[in-house]
Amino acid sequence: MPITSTVKEASQVVGSRAHTLMNTALPKALPEMHASGRIFSSMISSAARGNILYGSSASLRSHTKQTINYGLSQAARTKCTVTAAESITIHKPSFSFIQLAKDNPFTFGVLVATVKTGACDLLMQYYSGNEHIDWNRFKLFVGFGFAYLGVFQWLIYVTLFKRLFPGMATFANQSLREKLKNKQGMKMLVGQVAFDNFIHYTFIYFPVFYVFKEILQQRSEIGDEDETSRSPADVIFGGLSAYQVNAVQDNLAIWALWVPGDFVVYAVPIWLRLPLNHGVSFVWTCILSALRGSNKES
Repeated sequence: MPITSTVKEASQVVGSRAHTLMNTALPKALPEMHASGRIFSSMISSAARGNILYGSSASLRSHTKQTINYGLSQAARTKCTVTAAESITIHKPSFSFIQLAKDNPFTFGVLVATVKTGACDLLMQYYSGNEHIDWNRFKLFVGFGFAYLGVFQWLIYVTLFKRLFPGMATFANQSLREKLKNKQGMKMLVGQVAFDNFIHYTFIYFPVFYVFKEILQQRSEIGDEDETSRSPADVIFGGLSAYQVNAVQDNLAIWALWVPGDFVVYAVPIWLRLPLNHGVSFVWTCILSALRGSNKES
């Protein structure tokens, strides 16, 4: 058989096998295998063009066999690599409340405030010995938790405090050692605690609470139908009058818990501020409900 014919047949066989490999296993190879594939393809092309000269048909068959074996070995390595890569399982991160608080601090804060306040009311109603749940009272507490403790307190603790105490976020995100060295940050910390306890709670929080309580008391004592006859001014005046009687005792009680609590709340990172605030607030809401939750107070 002529050498030229042998070369042509060998090239066709090798080219066919190489074409199959290139269309199946080799395209899945990792980047480092691409270099070997290009070398292999170059060798086949060179053989097809007759650029490699052989002394005899026996040497040609030997070289062709070595070339095919090389291609098969590369395909086998490629298959192993692809199989190993396909066996890797990608695990999606599980749901995390901490991540939710970081990514959506406002939504998370409002959600926690609403659930917390409603839970406190149900808890106090249960331990007060009520035979049935007062759902009107529950709705009012949920509304107070959503509108005031969730939305309005965000405006105070985040929006307003950023303007009154610029740089508070930088201070809050520092390490404990850095905080102790930051004199300006320590001053802002004291200022936030003082503003929250001696201005916010005294002149905003308690008046709003007593107005909500006045609405709750009127609905539970004289009924919704009669309540509509009272003007908003009468309801507000009644709530503020009740607060005036209890102002000293109420403020001493809230300061005892919140002055030390605020030093912790305002020292943690911003994203954790409201959730931690709600944690302490849960305890305070239960205390407040025990002190001022009943319609008749001693």
